[in-house]
Amino acid sequence: MSYKEWKEKFVSNEQFTEPEKHNIIKGITPEIRDLMDNNGITNMQLSQVDDSERFAKAIEAAKESNPHGGSVDTHTIEELKTFKTFLSSNDMAGVAVKPDGDIVAVFKNSNDKRKGAVNDLIITARANGGTKMNCYGRELVKKYEQCGYIPVARIPFNADYVSDPELLERKPDVYAMMKNSDTLEDVIKKCGQRAYKYSTREELDNLPTFEYDRALMYRDNLLKAQQILNNEVD
Repeated sequence: MSYKEWKEKFVSNEQFTEPEKHNIIKGITPEIRDLMDNNGITNMQLSQVDDSERFAKAIEAAKESNPHGGSVDTHTIEELKTFKTFLSSNDMAGVAVKPDGDIVAVFKNSNDKRKGAVNDLIITARANGGTKMNCYGRELVKKYEQCGYIPVARIPFNADYVSDPELLERKPDVYAMMKNSDTLEDVIKKCGQRAYKYSTREELDNLPTFEYDRALMYRDNLLKAQQILNNEVD
């Protein structure tokens, strides 16, 4: 699908000619945005949006544009209404944060050629309570490690829960990840400097391995212990 086709199908003229105000996001103060800009974090001009249908359409368009779109989780309109949702100014990139801190629906439309969008998406999610995520495969693990998240458990690929042809062919494991202990400012600096170490294939293969629910419970217990250690619990 070309950019012109995408725009005509998914975006009204009003959205392009009268976009919402951008960069007014809780946690992303002007000082934090300056720090991101000074460290080379791509500015996707994100804004928090309450229009769940618009967000869902943007995900649909992104999945159609990308052969790896099956790696992006989708949610119902009713579910999205309970999440914090963020979209770029052109609706081509976005991320959501669930009430429990789970980062979901991380996407970028292939028609947007800017590099490094994931850094802006994940840092924004972290600044808005995003503490954890799950992802398919080692390549996504690397992208999230670059933004200050660490893999703590592996879930072997299970075709019984997958319908996407590309995933069924590739058979990637799922990795449960959680935030590290760095401050948001340190994450931004280290992300820009590419200072975070990537896990090796051997390290990922040797992670504790569980079925899905047990892996998430294991990760969440680690996250609670981290929060207690860092006095992050109310």
